[in-house]
Amino acid sequence: MGTNASYFIPREVAKNHEVMILEGPAYEAEAGLIVVENRDLNIKMINETEFKKKHASILKFVDQFQPDIIHLFYHHQALQLGQEIRKKYGNKIKLLLDIRTPLLEDKWLNRLRVQIRNIWFQGVFDMVATHSSYSVKTVFPISWLPIREVSYGVDVAAIKVRNSPWQKKDIDLVYVGAIAKKRKIGQLLLSFKILLERIEAQQYSFTLHLYGAGNHMREMKRLVETLGIQDHVVFHGLIKQSDLSQNLHKNAIGISYVPFGIYKQAPALKTLEYICAGLSVFASNTQPIKDLIAEGFRLDTYDNSEDGFANGILNICKKGWNEEITKGNLALINKFDWKHIVETTVLPTYQELAGK
Repeated sequence: MGTNASYFIPREVAKNHEVMILEGPAYEAEAGLIVVENRDLNIKMINETEFKKKHASILKFVDQFQPDIIHLFYHHQALQLGQEIRKKYGNKIKLLLDIRTPLLEDKWLNRLRVQIRNIWFQGVFDMVATHSSYSVKTVFPISWLPIREVSYGVDVAAIKVRNSPWQKKDIDLVYVGAIAKKRKIGQLLLSFKILLERIEAQQYSFTLHLYGAGNHMREMKRLVETLGIQDHVVFHGLIKQSDLSQNLHKNAIGISYVPFGIYKQAPALKTLEYICAGLSVFASNTQPIKDLIAEGFRLDTYDNSEDGFANGILNICKKGWNEEITKGNLALINKFDWKHIVETTVLPTYQELAGK
């Protein structure tokens, strides 16, 4: 619970239908963390980590609930789980596989093995939901399932909005995302160091705030020490979504950094939250960011180079906070609100699956 819309979608759907949420065991870094507090949701915990025991617990809850549709978020065991559900229940339950991101495997041989295996598993599902058909192609290079695009979204009403300019001297940059090896946060930290070394940057006081956890946290903290930028970088770890929503507006610039390569077509999901909070947005020049700009959003982009980062941030600082840009971006954001997405896309997809 707490990543990739795994709580926004069921929370909205539960306003109209009976919903049960099955939540897997938390990562060690997330132990004890409540990302979203909502006692009205029917949440069942799966505490087992061993493959067979975990799936047995899931099937037990499915037996009790008797769902018409199972909305399954793609992960490395999702396809096997789908196969077990299909074997036990036949066509009584419709299976929707939700592919949020491209296949995050950059070693070509491992990637090929996963893709070949996946092709044979897809037949157990009835439909695929995704942010992008590109993501589906990386998981199923040969695909025959019907695909329905479901946009990534934002909880517009929950986010506090900046309503006054940020200080032009003390500049708070914020990155929200996984501190994981594949995310290559080291590139971002090196770029930030280059920014601090620029002569024209001396008139500002920069602080980079990082929210999130992952398997590369220790290494990144050591890198910050090695680079000598520890006085300018704050690792906040994981926090509740409600706390983030209420405090994001206190920053000046939201960093939508996405490493290229396997992430080139993946959206920086927090971009919409930065926009909602009234921040200036500085983003890696990926296709999803280009798509937002084509929708009319005004965002600053860079090519992921160290010089590009430093020059881009300094240009934003010179321009300062622009109320008209903020208002313009906010005027466009409602079509990405989760309530709107569920009403216009998710529920009609469920109705189609259920044959209603």
